[in-house]
Amino acid sequence: MRKTGGVISILAAYGILALSGVFAGPSAAMLFNPARSTKISFGLLFLGLLGGAAGAALIALGVKLCRREDEAALPVSPWSVIGFGLFYPGAAQAYAGRWLWAAFFLLLPWAIINVCLVAAVAVGVIARFLPFFSSVTPLLTGIMGICMPSKLFYFILWAASLAEGYRWAIQIEPNPPPAPMPRWRAPVIGLGAVIYSFIFLLLMQAVFVGYTLRVGVFLKGGKLESAKASGKPAEQADSSSRDDKPRTTEEYRKAAEQGDAAAQFKMGQIYLRGEGVLQDMSLAAGWYLKAAQQGHPEAQFNAGLLCAKGQGGIPKDDAKAAEWYLKSATQGLAVAQYELGRALLRGAGVPPDKSAAAGWIRKAAEQGNARAEFDLGQMYSRGDGVPGDLGQAGSWWLKAAEQGHSGAQFNIGLLYAKGQGGMPKDDARAVAFYRKAAEQGFANAEYSLGIMYDKGRGVAQDYAEAFKWYAKAAGKGDSDAQTSLGIMYQKGLGVQKNDAQAVEFFRKAAEQEDAGGQVNLGLCYADGRGVRKSLVTAAKFYREAAEQGDMAGMHNLGAAYIYGRGVKKDVVEGYKWIYLAAQKGEPNSRQALIDLAPYIQPRQVSEAKRRAAAFQKEAP
Repeated sequence: MRKTGGVISILAAYGILALSGVFAGPSAAMLFNPARSTKISFGLLFLGLLGGAAGAALIALGVKLCRREDEAALPVSPWSVIGFGLFYPGAAQAYAGRWLWAAFFLLLPWAIINVCLVAAVAVGVIARFLPFFSSVTPLLTGIMGICMPSKLFYFILWAASLAEGYRWAIQIEPNPPPAPMPRWRAPVIGLGAVIYSFIFLLLMQAVFVGYTLRVGVFLKGGKLESAKASGKPAEQADSSSRDDKPRTTEEYRKAAEQGDAAAQFKMGQIYLRGEGVLQDMSLAAGWYLKAAQQGHPEAQFNAGLLCAKGQGGIPKDDAKAAEWYLKSATQGLAVAQYELGRALLRGAGVPPDKSAAAGWIRKAAEQGNARAEFDLGQMYSRGDGVPGDLGQAGSWWLKAAEQGHSGAQFNIGLLYAKGQGGMPKDDARAVAFYRKAAEQGFANAEYSLGIMYDKGRGVAQDYAEAFKWYAKAAGKGDSDAQTSLGIMYQKGLGVQKNDAQAVEFFRKAAEQEDAGGQVNLGLCYADGRGVRKSLVTAAKFYREAAEQGDMAGMHNLGAAYIYGRGVKKDVVEGYKWIYLAAQKGEPNSRQALIDLAPYIQPRQVSEAKRRAAAFQKEAP
């Protein structure tokens, strides 16, 4: 009967703990939202804490009722059973029945609470980065509401159990314990257990509070600001300059509900970033649309972004996005002009029109938008929507480069390296611009800077420095850098010679259909360097490079056919590939044609040239 009552008490405790979450969950959300009533929040939180206390007390009562009466030698308090078991492991064996009852009913809820809290925090973190999960936040706060009061009272009872268990471990000798513990070990283990429990609680509560408060601090006016806003797209517009007077979220909300467009836009920003409120993309979208409909340019642009990306509960609609971009762009917002230009360039939601695209991108570039300056330079370099003019391209790239645009910095470096676009040939300046872009992690610039150090152009030759920059670019998947890195390993330049590593990087480049990687990998197979020798595999990689128009691949494939290395001997097919390589300017191929002349008949030469012409016609 006692055990039945104990089990009922424990089940009732779980029910009360769950009920406490109903109060404490919403109250936690409201407490950290300055726009809500703090009186109601504190009232609900108090009810939640009372529920937590009642639940913990009922669990303690239930375990006490479940204890075995014939074990009077053990501590009286059911909580102290756990503490006693920690100090005398042997007691857990001697009195297994009572100890296991206590462990099951006391530690299992503790474990469940911690698992729920960790899961809730994990989902909360995901919700910060993936707005799609923001719909789970009501459930999230409910789970946290259950965990918060429960952990508080569990910790109090846990500490009490350790203290009483320590007292019993020092004063009571079990009858006798199967494995007596020296007295000096009890305080050591006790202190360790207390420190462990305390640190664990602090860490868990720190994670909980850190998430719930958004790492925020209370500022003047009761406004909860986020120390680090997240979830804002890079292109998102911000019109803070339109409303310089600092206001609380509640004041912004009241103004927004009264139709103030600037306040409506600000409410959109608040919900987008989660500033003092739970992040909610749908609510952000709603406020942006209200402001956009009143002609607010930044809100119109953001509404366009949401339509283009299909976020905030708004269906993906490129045509609607372009419509919002146009409304914002006609009011002079540079970022909207740029996005409208890109939409016209791609034909996203509007008929493609390169000339109109260039016009809008130019408007944005003239306002100093770095991305627009770069793209306008690209359009001039290709003659898209504007006459091809490398000088104009360089002029716009230079403007973007001065604002730190890595792509523009790289392009200016190329112009200096080649002496094009009105730039004098100047390797030192090329290196300077490559370095600026490379230091921002731009892979093409890292590779090009590696070349400059490798060849000693604009800087003193330094193979170790070249290897460093090649490695950075290769790590980002740049196939040219992977091939160059393979050559460095093969020759032992700037790094210890290693044929196996060379093969690995040649293979990575070849897998990206890089002709240089394919040729070098073929040579490794032909010579058996860093890999088992295979003329058939070598010819296979030569062919892959040759069919891409690589003259080294053509020459090597031709030689393979001439001598029958890895392929069936075919002088005509060999002459064809060597002839194609010679036409591309391969000096070894020109000499090879001269050397082949005495050994090949005129009709074979004619057939080889016919095949070469057919290949050139079919080549992309």
